[in-house]
Amino acid sequence: MGLMFLSRRRNKRSNVNLNHCNPVDLAPGNLCPVSFVRIVNGDSVRFQPKSFVQAFPMNAPLVNGFKLCLEYFFVPDRLYNVDLALDLTDTTYDPSQVKLPYIYVQPGADTYETDPEDPSFVTSVVFNLLKPEDTIQNIVAPGSLADFMNFPVGLFPTYLNEEDKKFNMLKMLGYLDIYYSYYVNAQIDTFPSALYGPARDEVHGDDPVSFKVEQLRDLLKFVKTSSPDIAPLSEWQALQPNAGTDRYLLTTWSWLCSRASIFQRCLPPYYLEAWLKTSGYVDTEIKVDLDEDGKSISFRNISQTSHVQRWMDLAMGGNGRYSDYLNNQFDVSRVRNSTSPIFLGSDRQYLGSKVIYQTTGFADSASPLGSFAGQASGGDVFKERTFKFGENGYFVVMASLIPDTIYYRGLDPMLRDHSLADLYVPALDNIAMQPLMVEELDAAPRYYGISKDTDDLFKARIRQDYNQIRNSAVGYVPAWSQYMQVVSRAHGRLTTELGYWLLRREYGDHIPETDDLKDFLTRVAELGSSGKLSEADVETVSAFVENMRVGFDDSPYIRPDAYNDVFADVSRTARNFVLTFAADMTANREKGKVNVSNTL
Repeated sequence: MGLMFLSRRRNKRSNVNLNHCNPVDLAPGNLCPVSFVRIVNGDSVRFQPKSFVQAFPMNAPLVNGFKLCLEYFFVPDRLYNVDLALDLTDTTYDPSQVKLPYIYVQPGADTYETDPEDPSFVTSVVFNLLKPEDTIQNIVAPGSLADFMNFPVGLFPTYLNEEDKKFNMLKMLGYLDIYYSYYVNAQIDTFPSALYGPARDEVHGDDPVSFKVEQLRDLLKFVKTSSPDIAPLSEWQALQPNAGTDRYLLTTWSWLCSRASIFQRCLPPYYLEAWLKTSGYVDTEIKVDLDEDGKSISFRNISQTSHVQRWMDLAMGGNGRYSDYLNNQFDVSRVRNSTSPIFLGSDRQYLGSKVIYQTTGFADSASPLGSFAGQASGGDVFKERTFKFGENGYFVVMASLIPDTIYYRGLDPMLRDHSLADLYVPALDNIAMQPLMVEELDAAPRYYGISKDTDDLFKARIRQDYNQIRNSAVGYVPAWSQYMQVVSRAHGRLTTELGYWLLRREYGDHIPETDDLKDFLTRVAELGSSGKLSEADVETVSAFVENMRVGFDDSPYIRPDAYNDVFADVSRTARNFVLTFAADMTANREKGKVNVSNTL
């Protein structure tokens, strides 16, 4: 502990107004750090959040809705300096040598053209639109983590001085650490971002840019355990096999500037979502487990130097441990034994929709009088909270929208109960985990293609491995889970052409509109119009085609585009919500209310 005979004059405490408002547009599942507030050791914070969510135009009123989730965390600085985290002696004798994590912003080598007569004057930035990695990747994009860290959108690094290129990365590491500690699904090897990359092929289209959980884990482990003298972020990047070639390598400037730096959260735990991966579950019987160029010095400089000297004297008090430094400087003891960001609480707001009726215009079939669409908006003022902090760090607010999901594609497992022995009895409670079959998530056929023999004879081709896929397990759930929850399911035409009324859970990509498929659907419609096929038959065939999917994806992570069907903008890059986050926030801080200099 610090030397008891060392003391300081305590400053008066004052209430610092930290009220702020941070609006942002977002898509479902985007995990956005809408607020970073700097915390000073000893702060007592009063915090009352408010929110207002507005949705862009909707084609129909939703049967279900979305849930706005606000979650609050504290990220201590010491987590990313191993000497502070370990509370080693001799660490804080010279505070200027206690380094915080940083990165260099560095544009591509050929992105500037300079004036030959004055090389320090940048005359233009070179854009090669066919090679976006040369320039475009270095510009701060809207909705990127750099944006949320308060780098201005559109910023391009034209810094010539090496020191000017260096920026503190505590916010970035805090976001990564929060995500890894509280949002990553450890049962899945990868996690998706909010950015879609180039098209994989004509069938699947764009894919979300994803990252390996192992890579994120190794990054945090490296930063938290490396000596702060070696700029761990740069060192970690240099160790990566694809360094210099991967546009979206974690912690690089190009990654930070893109929406690939915003990750997706999972759907909430549910019978059909919460499972153990097959590779991680083995069913066995027994399991163990811190000017001199003049000849004179002003009194003001003397005054300032005296303050600095007092700071240094206090820094020398104790054994150089970070805990002693905080105790001597602030008279506050830090929270010990925390190795990850600290969860402080959360709030929830349900966002439904209301009907908007057509009251003007012509009563035609395209927009008849009385037709309707949807509108969604809502706000709330949440309860006031008080937090007491015992060390420096950041107070972080994470915001996300979670769909209130409806299921419709799975087969009820109780339909596989063929005898009395298949039913639940108390004697069989708490037995081993049971497999969660693909069939229980999505029992619809896997589409391969459609071909035409004649005008009335078509072949819908199903993947040959369909039965193998259907009868395999995606993971394991507790036994008898089907008895503990009732799955929310859609029925009727809400499973087909009226599906945009719902936030439905999908497990694959929609069928691409090939010429053969268009011919088939056109012929079905013609036969229906002529009466050769009944309306019911047309509806049934259409349902068969509508519900077939390409591939299978059982990831519980929310895809940003998965619930856009109800909106006018259905593109994969659409962000159909605007969140206005605001906070009434006051910090009682050891800081004079009158912010002017004083003398000895």
